[in-house]
Amino acid sequence: MAKTKNFCKKPLLLLSLCFIVAFAAALIIMAVVPYAATKYRAEEITQVGSYKRTTKYEYVFKKDTIKTTIRTYDENNEPTSDEPTTSEDEYYIEDGKVYSKGGLEVGTIDAYTFTPKLGKEAKNNFARVYRVISIVGLSLGGIGLVLYIVLNNKNGKAKASKKSSKKK
Repeated sequence: MAKTKNFCKKPLLLLSLCFIVAFAAALIIMAVVPYAATKYRAEEITQVGSYKRTTKYEYVFKKDTIKTTIRTYDENNEPTSDEPTTSEDEYYIEDGKVYSKGGLEVGTIDAYTFTPKLGKEAKNNFARVYRVISIVGLSLGGIGLVLYIVLNNKNGKAKASKKSSKKK
């Protein structure tokens, strides 16, 4: 049993440190990037009398273009048209703000949300899940590190008490 504990100590330390470094780097990278390359989605429900309409927005940011797709559904959740409305516009990002090529501010953006000036906040589900996974991985690395320290201190205290009892 003692051999197993000693064998597990160093790999546990190395694995814990790797988890901490990797997932902390992932969190830092997601905090620094100006936008995520995956879809930002928003949903808006409007009701006029007894008629309910759902409009779904998708924004995809590529190097210099933003592709916007708008789909409208009726109250039975069926599309109101066969083809969604799509548009591609040129843009640039500066200090977390999205500008059209003409210099007009379109909205604000980070890796997790895009908030257009004239619309509802769109969320990037991939980036949000990635953030949660990174936090869980970072926590697991911290737990492993604490476990390593606890296992290491138990053996250190046991050795110290044996030495002190031999001196008496």
